[in-house]
Amino acid sequence: MLLTLVKVAAPLFAIVALLVVNRVRRLPADFLGLQKPRLSVFLGWMVAWIAWVAVSEVIGRAVGQEPPRPWHYPAVVTALRILAIGIIGPIAEELVFRGVALYVLWRRLALPAWLAVLISAALWAVIHTQYDPITIAFIVADGIILGAARLHSKSTFTPIAMHVFGNFFSIYESLYGVPF
Repeated sequence: MLLTLVKVAAPLFAIVALLVVNRVRRLPADFLGLQKPRLSVFLGWMVAWIAWVAVSEVIGRAVGQEPPRPWHYPAVVTALRILAIGIIGPIAEELVFRGVALYVLWRRLALPAWLAVLISAALWAVIHTQYDPITIAFIVADGIILGAARLHSKSTFTPIAMHVFGNFFSIYESLYGVPF
């Protein structure tokens, strides 16, 4: 239970800290990317992401990727894990990696956009070292797609929604098994 509470508290703290720093320091609007994307761009990225999730699941199984571990937790722990992994975690990670990191790499360090996306994706994969190498490779690919969505939509709301969808798909697999 304590580990689950940390999984909720840590990303929640990160979100609050980033929002406070962003407001107090009056950082540029694209620092966190908290502007509303155009609906057509948002929907296009969501459709592409759903297709990617399906394709990556099929490829992952074909190359021996480990399926998500089944969850056997009490109801309150399951609910907190869904909150942490399905909502709060993706929001925090996207604000940090597709907001702050991408902004610093691209705008402040003036790296080419493709390189900034690649580096932020690699940095994001580093925090997921609990997974097998095949899953880490998919996480890097996910990070590249999420970064491209952030740059193209000019908003972190797009990769946040994509990330939430992907994590809820993984949660579904952990609760009910692999759907295909």
